[in-house]
This record gives sequence, C-alpha cells and structure tokens, in this order.
Amino acid sequence: MIAGFFLVLSGCSQSEKYPPSESGGTLTIGTLNEPASLNPLRLSFTASTDIHEKLFMSLHHFDQGMNIVAGLARSWKFSEDFKEVTYVLRKDVKWSDGQPVTAEDVKFSFDMMRDPQIKYARSGGLQFVEKVEVVGPLAVKFFFNRVYSDELFDTGIMVLPKHILEKLSAANSTEFDATPVGDGPYRVEEWVRGDRLVLAANPDFYKGKPALDRIVFKFFGDEASLMNALQNGSVDMTNDLSPQYALKVQGDPNLTSIEYPGRTYTFIGWNLNSPLFSDVSLRKAFALSIDQTALINDVLMGKGKPANGPFLPTSWAYDQGQKAQPYDPQQAKTLLAEMGWKDKNREGYLAKGPKQVLELNLLLAQGQPVQEATAVLIREQLKVVGVKVNLAVVDARTFIQRLRSGQYDAMLFSWKNDFKVDPTAVWHSAPEKGIYNFILKYSNSSVDSLIDVGLATLSRRKAKDIWVKCQQVVNTEMPATYLYVPDVVTIIYKGVKGPAQDARGPMASLDEWWIPAAQRRGEALASATPSAVVPPPPSQPV
Repeated sequence: MIAGFFLVLSGCSQSEKYPPSESGGTLTIGTLNEPASLNPLRLSFTASTDIHEKLFMSLHHFDQGMNIVAGLARSWKFSEDFKEVTYVLRKDVKWSDGQPVTAEDVKFSFDMMRDPQIKYARSGGLQFVEKVEVVGPLAVKFFFNRVYSDELFDTGIMVLPKHILEKLSAANSTEFDATPVGDGPYRVEEWVRGDRLVLAANPDFYKGKPALDRIVFKFFGDEASLMNALQNGSVDMTNDLSPQYALKVQGDPNLTSIEYPGRTYTFIGWNLNSPLFSDVSLRKAFALSIDQTALINDVLMGKGKPANGPFLPTSWAYDQGQKAQPYDPQQAKTLLAEMGWKDKNREGYLAKGPKQVLELNLLLAQGQPVQEATAVLIREQLKVVGVKVNLAVVDARTFIQRLRSGQYDAMLFSWKNDFKVDPTAVWHSAPEKGIYNFILKYSNSSVDSLIDVGLATLSRRKAKDIWVKCQQVVNTEMPATYLYVPDVVTIIYKGVKGPAQDARGPMASLDEWWIPAAQRRGEALASATPSAVVPPPPSQPV
C-alpha cells in the first residue's frame, strides 16, 4: 500500500512547453493587499504566494487534477524504505541573471528555510526532513527521520539562488526583497510601492515565453476605488471585492465571475489567559449567540459555508460526524445566568451587581471590509443576549503586536489552510513548531501529541482517526468560535482568455492566459516609463 501511494506520485512529468495558443496582452489585477516582500523567506501576513509562484520555481507542484507533477525537478525516486528521495533537476533552467540553477541552490534553500533565525513561515512542514545532500550537479537527496505519507508535500520546496543570497544579510538584502533574481515564468520589471507591481514575461523560461506579456498588480486602498477601476477598464481582474461590491458589478456586460472553493476560515479567537474568557462555559454561551447562517447570508451574500473547526469540510481529514454549531440565544442566556450574569444595567447589558458589566473588546485589523461587516453583525447578535461588544479596529502592525502581547479580549481572524493536512503552525504549542501559535496561544499536550502522530502516520484511514480526535479535543475546549468559509469569487474582464474554475485557486494557470489584440484595454500602466523601485525596509535576517 505504501509503495503504491508513492509511486503514483513519483516520476511524474508534464508538457515541456506551454500549449500552443494566441499570446500577448497585459493583465492588470486589482488588489487591496500589497506584499511586504517578494522574498519567499520573509515572514509576512501580506506576502502573496501567487506572486512568488510567478517568480520562483518549486521542485514540483499540483496540476489541475491535484496531482503532483514535475517542476524544477524533472524526476524523483524514493529509496526502498522511503526514507530518502532523490531529485534530478532540469538542465535548462537559469536564474534571471543567466546563472544555471543547480542542486546547490536546492540544498541552500532548504538550509535557509530550516534556519531558526529566518523564521520561515512553513518551517514546521520540514520537521521530518533530517537533511539535504547534493549528490550531483543536478541531483539532490532529501533524508527523512521517519516515513510518512506526505513526504512529497514537504520536499517540493520553492528554490532560491544561492549565489545571490549567500552574500546578503539583513542590512543589504532589501534589493533582493524588491527585485529578486528568480527562475520563474515572470520577472520583476517595476515595483512602485503603494501603487503597482509589474511582472514581465521571462523570454528565457524553460517552457518558453508565457502567453501574457505583463502582469500588473495594482494596489488599492478601498473597495469602491477597486470596483470603479474594474468598471472603467483600468483593472481586468480581482479576487478582493467583498460580496456586496461583487454584486454591484455582476451586471456589467464586460465582466464575468468565476467561483472557487474557499480554503480560508474566519473565526473569533478568545484570550485564553484572561480570567473572564478562560471560562469555557462563557465561550460556549458566546458561540450559541452567533448565527452563522445570518453571517453567511448578510455578509457573504450566501457565498460561503459554515466553519465548524480548524479543518475544512472539503478536507479528507474533516470530522464528518461533527455537528454544526447551533444557534440558540435562549440557551446562551441560560448559561450566562448560571454563571451569575443575571442583572442588567441601564443600557440593558448583563451584569454582576451594579458595576461588573459583561463586556468585551473585539480586535480586528482595518482594511478588511468583510471582517468589519462581520464584526458589526456579531456585535448586534451578542447584544441580543445582553453582551456589550466594543469594536477595536486597528492597523495591521498594531493588530499583530496586540495579538503577540495578549492585549485583547477577543479578536477576529482568518486563516488559510494548505492542501496538506498540517495544523502545526497555529495549533502546536512548541515554539519551534507552532510559529503562528501566538494567534490563539492555545496549548494542549494531547493536541500536540495528536498532531505529531497524525503527521507521521502512513495510513490515511488511521491518520483520519487521529485528526478526528484532534478536532474533537479542540472543539470541546472551544478556544475559538468558528464562523464561515467564504467562497473565492473572481471578477474578470471577458476579453481575458484561459481562466477556468480550478481547485488550486484563481491564478494557478495564469501563465497560459492571454488577451487577444482586439480586446486589449488600458495597458498604459505597464508601458509607462518605469519609476525607481522603492524597496521595503528589512524586517528580519535573510
């Protein structure tokens, strides 16, 4: 069974060249989120994997059928005991400065990702990879400290240029962060901070020049401006409009929409170190007070599904026996009364005696319209049961600082799950593993053990039993109240050819899109005289 599982994946190949099609055009993508850095090693909540994947190649990746297929590696082979996998790289891939990509780059990239000073966001996924060795100019071997079913998920790393990065430090790495040397289908042509990022097709890419001449990421500060840009033709595509704004452009004859299954769940995280919110009965009462259906219908305009835990319903590891979160405000009032919250002040909020009002401050980051609308509706729903909610909307930097320092009662947050089942980053309490554990500061030794065992289990059937138990423990303790999983709705200009629904996300196949000459509009952004690139400030060692 083990051999069969791995051999289906190993040695995969795909077309050596892009499929023949028309080509050309500039695609302008409107977004509300500007990346902090184009260096994939940087720890950033705003960094865009979609952009990184256009600049750098991984050893392998997913195709549209969610099969693992060749990328920078043209083949790979496991040892008989599955504790080693050897990759053979393509010989026709070069960095954008003309240097060849070699096995040394792969080893260097892995070592950087494992370096604790780097604080690489996905370092937890490499915990079972013991080391990487160069075994030839284009051959590299990964060694595992145990055998487990997701080995290829972890080894398919994004590769970075050793000959550039080994010379840099935090003091002089800003040029690479803004204009990196890559080997992907596109190169950075221009980055004007706060305005636009322009990627130009790489004519030396091993599959040939991509169909689109340029991809422009245009940054906006609000949805109204983004919507207007879509309608006046200066933007061709966006994934960032809230459902309310997306509805406003659905009647535009030049635009169409494509819906994708979401992989991001939104939740309320409770301050578990607070004397008040550390009480699971209180957290249960709050959960009973929140109407998920109303949130999905009123905030997402029906474009979403209920979230019932840290695993998504589309995952093979999801607990299918899990009951939906009930909405029962009367039961919530009963629980609160049993805890002594029986009195009411002049405003009608629950209290214990004349002074202690049942009140909480809900922290959220500004510039997230869907979350802000969610917070407003949650405030109304909790008011029904007598809870006073104050909204604390702060900038992103302050939001993260307050999460780390625990300066909040409750916070509203969204987390995107990867295709690999691995809750380590948020839910494991070990500092070297739970790199994002500061979000909830959740700590449970049983959950830690279940995560470790689940990741190391070969049989998917047995692994699911472990993940189901993990979900049950977490959901019993209720460190968070889960709200919804939004669908991804892409609004796109009808003149763009190639887009289709794809489980990988809206931009996975973007390399093969194009805009016929007769239907190109507003390419002035990309053809303008390039401005000086404004590099971001260094945020951590490279």
